[in-house]
Amino acid sequence: MYIMGNMENLTRSSDIWPKIEETLIDQHAVGRELELRCQVHPDQVRTVSSAADFQAIPEGGCELLCGVLLKCGHICQSICHANDREHNNYKCLVEPCDIVMCDLGHRCKKKCFEDCGKCIVPVLRHLPCGHIKELGCSIDYENYKCQELVEKELPACKHSIPVLCFKDAAKVSCIVPCDARLDECGHVCRRQCHVTEDPDHLEYLCHQPCPRKNALCSQDHPCTKKCHEECGLCEMKVWKVLPQCGHKFEMHCSKQPETFECKKKCERTMKCGHPCRKKCSEKCGDCAVVVKKNIPGCGHQIDLRCCVEPEQKMCEMKCERLLKCGHKCTSKCGEKCTTENCKKMVTSTIKAACGHTVKVPCSKVTGGVIPTPDELLTYCNSPCGMELKCGHVCSGSCSKCLQGRVHAPCKEKCGRTLVCGHRVQHRKLPSICSYWVEGKPQKKPQPGNLPRPGIKPGPPGFAARRTDHYSTGVDMKCFMVGEIVIRKQELDFRGHNESVESDNIGNYIEYLSSLSEFDHLLANHLESSTVFRGNSPAIQNDLIFAISGVMIKNIKPFVAIVVDETSYCSNQSQLSTVLRYVDNTANVQERFIGFTNVSSDKTAATLFQHVEGVTAEYNVDNKLIAQTYDGASFMAGNINGLKTKVQEKYPQALFVHCYSHVLNLVLQQTTSSIPECRIFFKTLSGLAAFFSSSPKRSENSRNL
Repeated sequence: MYIMGNMENLTRSSDIWPKIEETLIDQHAVGRELELRCQVHPDQVRTVSSAADFQAIPEGGCELLCGVLLKCGHICQSICHANDREHNNYKCLVEPCDIVMCDLGHRCKKKCFEDCGKCIVPVLRHLPCGHIKELGCSIDYENYKCQELVEKELPACKHSIPVLCFKDAAKVSCIVPCDARLDECGHVCRRQCHVTEDPDHLEYLCHQPCPRKNALCSQDHPCTKKCHEECGLCEMKVWKVLPQCGHKFEMHCSKQPETFECKKKCERTMKCGHPCRKKCSEKCGDCAVVVKKNIPGCGHQIDLRCCVEPEQKMCEMKCERLLKCGHKCTSKCGEKCTTENCKKMVTSTIKAACGHTVKVPCSKVTGGVIPTPDELLTYCNSPCGMELKCGHVCSGSCSKCLQGRVHAPCKEKCGRTLVCGHRVQHRKLPSICSYWVEGKPQKKPQPGNLPRPGIKPGPPGFAARRTDHYSTGVDMKCFMVGEIVIRKQELDFRGHNESVESDNIGNYIEYLSSLSEFDHLLANHLESSTVFRGNSPAIQNDLIFAISGVMIKNIKPFVAIVVDETSYCSNQSQLSTVLRYVDNTANVQERFIGFTNVSSDKTAATLFQHVEGVTAEYNVDNKLIAQTYDGASFMAGNINGLKTKVQEKYPQALFVHCYSHVLNLVLQQTTSSIPECRIFFKTLSGLAAFFSSSPKRSENSRNL
């Protein structure tokens, strides 16, 4: 056992180490050097005292050669080594190996540890074909394929060509060029000798330039195709003058100028005196200039396109004719005059149920159906005259007060004294004292605290409550504003389930419920009203139709229809319809009409029936001037497309290809011609298909 360390430090800090040091000195076992002795050569001894001494003896200290006899018969040439004494991993580097490799006595020239392999010493051999070739000693020269080039005559064509000696002439392809001329064009065949394959050139395609002229060529342009291709029409671009208009265009040489459609603006003047705005190749007519025209029959003037003949039904002026009853007609001039629309108030021969003599519209008297006394109650304008609870006389009429059952709000000054001691100077009773605003006394009443009718006064911060029964009127603006807000936000109007148990009873009813929390009159009306509550399905539909009617009236003489078909997630085809029109303020408006299911039939005829139905429903038959679709054949086809069918009935409806669809086509064609883009989108779609096909992969994709 060897102990390495600093003996002075050990003896200084311990009582036992001085004794150990003394014993080791007596045994001569203490020193500053370590003695190393070779296990193979014991007489070889080296001493080391530092780490640098080990670097000088990498194999342990012995510098003698190993000298062990190896299995190959050579002696190990390495320095004495303690590892791998059996020399199992030792590579003998003696060169050459000098082992006899063949019957001719050739010896190996490689290193001893390398595999000798086959003998490669060059030897001259007489091959069976008669040639003498220098080959490796181990190569079987009797079966060797001779690589010498010799002249051989091919049996098929009798041509002599250089061929490798070992090859069979019957299986070699002839390399002599074919010199036969083709019967059709006279060109020389460009192939090599092919007597065994199409020798008569029946299937041969001549690839030389075509010497013929193009068909229908007016200037003898040479054909640019190859000889075996059909020449076809001349596609060279030349300038030609159109005989019908004199304009000059660049076109194919084979194109007849008589059949070319001139796309320049027409310069002719129509019979009406206005310049034609169509293309030069189109037939002049359908003048779209808006002019003033006199309507036959009434003589009123109307703004119409020049090509449209005025009719009586187009007149929007006030009618000046007298009805059969003798009163002046109040309808529009273009509408049929009838006494059923006479609104002139006349005295009824029958008294109302209240006993008053009333005036009713003339149509009620001359209509043939005599109104009953109960029906005449709504026309009674006699003063009510009843004394209200406040002591004032009602200023309403018999019909407005429902014959004394519900009176109109009193418009006289209140004059009451509030609980705070102040006297009300307004016509209406305030909900709180108007001299208190935000808890601070004010010298003058604040306009923001003007009272509502029928509200009991109370201190600031207390909720107001109703105390009278005669002021139950609710402003219709509450209902109309709700409808307008929902329509502006393009929300659904009705709810699927409008019962009390429903969690979502629809946007309109939810709006009224929220508004009633801040309007006690509306809340009381919704809770107690039994005649007109304002939120029934019928009333909601009436409000929707009212807005639709206002929109139709705002449509002026210029209307465009936008139609697009797409597949929904439920695998149904839906047709969306949008109307663009000019309103009363000369601004362009765009309104979505709705979706139509066309899954069963998407032909142009069916879509045309839909367009006809929309124009008839919104009364824009004579206002349609434009149509917009995508570029699908059944939409924009020139023969049987929807565009053509619409223009047959509405000639002034110009077709405009959807700009978004055009941009999409441009981007699609552009990206498809770029390899990097094609690879990117293909990879993107592949990733989507990879993750969507497995729920586990789909869940893991959310964590990426």
